[in-house]
Amino acid sequence: MQNDFRYDLDKSSRKFTCPQCEKKRFVKYIDLETKLYLPDQYGRCDRQAKCGYFLDPYKDGYAKSHTESIPYRTNRPSLSTPYKKQPLTPIPKEILDQTIRNGYDLNIFIQNLLHRVPYPFDLPDIEAVISMYGLGTVAHGYRKGAVTMPFIDHTGQTRFIQVKNFDYDNHTTGTDSLTSMLTRYYQDKGQGCPEWLNRYNQNELKVSCLFGAHLLPMFPENRIALVEAPKTAIYGSLYFGLPKGPEDLLWMAVYSRDTLTVEKCRALEGRTVYLFPDLSEDGSTYDKWRDCAAKISGKVKGLRFVVSDFLEKVAGVKDKERGLDLADYLIDMDWREFRTGPVEKEITPGNDPPAPIDQGRASDVMERFEPLSPEVSPGSWDGIIFELEQFFEGRDLPTEFFKLNPYTPISDCRAFVDVNLTTAKANNGVPAFRPYLDRVVELRDFLDDKKECDIF
Repeated sequence: MQNDFRYDLDKSSRKFTCPQCEKKRFVKYIDLETKLYLPDQYGRCDRQAKCGYFLDPYKDGYAKSHTESIPYRTNRPSLSTPYKKQPLTPIPKEILDQTIRNGYDLNIFIQNLLHRVPYPFDLPDIEAVISMYGLGTVAHGYRKGAVTMPFIDHTGQTRFIQVKNFDYDNHTTGTDSLTSMLTRYYQDKGQGCPEWLNRYNQNELKVSCLFGAHLLPMFPENRIALVEAPKTAIYGSLYFGLPKGPEDLLWMAVYSRDTLTVEKCRALEGRTVYLFPDLSEDGSTYDKWRDCAAKISGKVKGLRFVVSDFLEKVAGVKDKERGLDLADYLIDMDWREFRTGPVEKEITPGNDPPAPIDQGRASDVMERFEPLSPEVSPGSWDGIIFELEQFFEGRDLPTEFFKLNPYTPISDCRAFVDVNLTTAKANNGVPAFRPYLDRVVELRDFLDDKKECDIF
């Protein structure tokens, strides 16, 4: 019986993001003695019909190498030795280099951008974005033609390499990680994994940095456009242009909806960051990122978030049901208009422009897409005021009397916010009126402590 041994699937209701389908339906294996989860790749996706990912620690040698299959004696955690976080093992540079040597003629994602999208991109732009983000190709095996998207941290260490297959419409057909593929390769060959791969598979976190984090030292003053998926960051760079000066946006990605965390965002210290959450049927993705942005900004020095509601405003019902992202909107428009203004197009039979996908798709995207708003001028409080307004908008506030601190009693919480924010806005940047702003910040932090964001 499986439960006669030390490792078993977690019996709680907690779910994680599946490493293959990226849905939050993944049940991890847990060490029944220490109560600690095994590395991220060990577990089973609940979406057995549509995904089917399942990696058993007893079948790939993990259990034997770590415990020699010793049956557990107790389900109580040991308190004698405190838990110590282990340093993360990166992916060797030579492994990353192997993905970017050649094979771009096989890379369906890249070839789509050059030939199959409604408005194909120029080769120099594609070459530039490949070089900037380190995009590569899987040239052999069952993932042949897939694009590789490395997550490289700000020190230059490769933390994760995502592998994605696309169809000719540039829709995702399969997702994997390069390290998982290598692990399965050695298992199928009946060979042991290289030592670096064994150590990497013991990492508690795989996606431990933002996509594009290696670019931060190169563009130290640029504002950040942060999206969910690397594909969307790539589209953003192609449409709005790769950063050349400090006034340009640097496009980066989180990985998935549920992986916007404090630890990843620490590299963004001192930055202004524009968040573009994907659509969801009930708006829950936007709400989650807005709440988490308010939480993170209080924990990372100088980090200012602006959460864009652009997609929420322009999307139709069908788009929300399908969970579209910014890339789905951009790809139907001519990228040249984002750089030089409207382009005259010659319409000939068989060369008609594509029809919009859904009623409400933004034909006026360029007019309504305002990634640089609100402007944050030196010495002003615009950024924090905007964040506070987003935090308190529509939020249920305490109705009973309470003390924010020994000197600040609050009987009407909503009125407290309105009066102090109105005063701070009317005297924006004037040091004598800073206490009005600080009181609202203190209230925000007080309320956050009462209800922690569920992804930290």
